[in-house]
Amino acid sequence: MRSTAIVKIPGESGFKIEDIELKQLHSDEVLVRMKNASICGTDIHIWQNDVWVQDRIKAKVIVGHEGSGEVVDIGGNVQDFKIGEKVAFESHVFCDKCLRCKNNLRHLCESLKIIGVDVNGLFSQYVVLPARNLWRLSDNTLLEHAAMFEPLGNSIYCLTKAKVKDKKILVLGCGPAGLFITLLSKNLDAKTIVCVEKSPVRAELAKKVGATIVLNFLDVVKQNLGEFDIVFEMSGSEKLIQLGLDLVSPTGTFIAFGIPHEYKISLDYVTYIIYKCINLQGIFGRLIFGSWYQLNTLYTLIKNDLDKLITHRFHYLDIEKGIQAILNNEAGKVLLTF
Repeated sequence: MRSTAIVKIPGESGFKIEDIELKQLHSDEVLVRMKNASICGTDIHIWQNDVWVQDRIKAKVIVGHEGSGEVVDIGGNVQDFKIGEKVAFESHVFCDKCLRCKNNLRHLCESLKIIGVDVNGLFSQYVVLPARNLWRLSDNTLLEHAAMFEPLGNSIYCLTKAKVKDKKILVLGCGPAGLFITLLSKNLDAKTIVCVEKSPVRAELAKKVGATIVLNFLDVVKQNLGEFDIVFEMSGSEKLIQLGLDLVSPTGTFIAFGIPHEYKISLDYVTYIIYKCINLQGIFGRLIFGSWYQLNTLYTLIKNDLDKLITHRFHYLDIEKGIQAILNNEAGKVLLTF
């Protein structure tokens, strides 16, 4: 079976459109017809062929790891899914055999692979993936919304490590992850939500979904905002990381989600970690499938607001238009249709 896909060629910037032959369906795999997908910051890095991409991607791969679709065929041993069911995708391919997997740390599997990076991803008419990487959608779940469930799960995981009810929180960076944090925190009764974002488009989106106030970096530095109970660092910007460590209250919580471009940054460990006695929590991915079950519950709270975060829709073969909108800081969440 053939499918038109968006692929990454190692060593080259940008993507290619290719007609590819799908691999044979194994007994534990599922064939899905894609309906919607969304563009992630990781896809932007792959498009730009950043240094980590050059080190990581050594063979041609179909990109994309956020999406939703419909099951059209199942392997002989698949019992948990039926043809015609709507599904979303967990992007972390886990072995379910190692010690980490056995201890409910599948997102940190010892042999972890990422869909759209290490194995073929979702920007294709049809995809073949292990059944264990699918999540069945309820009848009331919109497929457009489900295409955002993978990154939404990241934000939900962040919030399980910091109880925001009646708290003063700071959200650093209002890309999709930061916007999801803002939306969820509003619905979970945070007392005050201050967001820091340089893009006027994303700043306006943050206001629409619950931010008390949105400031740029310079305005934050100038104003006396006081200290924050919880800081969500969603940008990976070194200067915003430093800002967050300055503003988190003693014994407060600092959630580290954004990944710095250079990976290694300078940090005053004693002043910020020891002397302030902060709770520093790193977040990578989602709990598989704990965050997905929590998402099912929270979806009813935020369903009516998710459309506010979708700023662009393109056919998946027009992906370059979506990437340019993101690079120009003109986008919230960019969806692809098939």
